[in-house]
Amino acid sequence: MAPSRIDIPQSDLDDLRDRLSGTRWPRSLPGAEWSRGVPVDYLRDLADHQPLAHAADIRAFFGSLR
Repeated sequence: MAPSRIDIPQSDLDDLRDRLSGTRWPRSLPGAEWSRGVPVDYLRDLADHQPLAHAADIRAFFGSLR
């Protein structure tokens, strides 16, 4: 496997972090589960636990992917 470089401008990472932290989540529909798409609670949990939301240094996280 050939090494690759992850090169994302810091301004894009900052923008994504701001957008995720400012998301206005809708209420879950009662009984919707997966029948109407991704459940809001599942999606919110996914967004809260993705690395960009908590990484003090996202560049260090990207470095760990190699």
